[in-house]
Order: sequence, then structure tokens, then C-alpha cells
Amino acid sequence: MSKVYAYCRVAREENFNLDKQYEEAENYCKNNSLILEKIWSDIGSGLDQRRISLNNMLNALQSGDIVIVKDIARLSRDVGGYEKIIATITDRGAKVEFIEKYDRLNDLGLWLNEWFEKRFK
Repeated sequence: MSKVYAYCRVAREENFNLDKQYEEAENYCKNNSLILEKIWSDIGSGLDQRRISLNNMLNALQSGDIVIVKDIARLSRDVGGYEKIIATITDRGAKVEFIEKYDRLNDLGLWLNEWFEKRFK
């Protein structure tokens, strides 16, 4: 049976709050009739691909699973890392859904979302 996971990340605990992302993921699932199995979260840079929860989640994914993420910046802060994470998700037969279509933090978010749609949809 397919599972729905959420992935949340903040750069620093003292400046950001994971609880808001948890709430957004739970509301997204509720509004889309999805049953959230587990929320995976990390505190650390989006440039660091050695995030424990991210890698544990990627290893747990199976075909048909869905990963809910607030925005693309929560997955990675660089195109190469983003591409690697998305490739891992899709190679496992899973898919990712973003709560916010565009990353409000910078214009790179717009470009990455457009790139994602052309490449993986």
C-alpha cells in the first residue's frame, strides 16, 4: 500500500520553526484526502545532502509513495542536489508534491519548479 510522507527542513532551529511546516503538511494531506504516514525532518543547510532524515526517508520510499514538501528549497538549495533527490524519489517509483508552487525566498525557486514540471511530469 502506498504511503504518504512529509519532509520538512529548517536551516537553524533558533531562527525557524518546524512546527509551521508540520501543520502545513498535515493540512495539505487533509485537504487532499491523503493519510500522512510520517513526517521526516532535519535541521541544517539545504546545501548539505548528508541529512539523516532525508536519507532515511529516501531509503524508505517504495513505488506509489508520495512525498509532501512545503517548497523546493526544503529539499535542496542547489540544482545538482535537487536533481539528485528528485531522481532518487522517481527512481523508486514515488512522486513529490509541493505545497507551495514557488519558493518565495528567491527566483531560483521559479526556475526549478518549471524545470521540474518539464522533466518529471
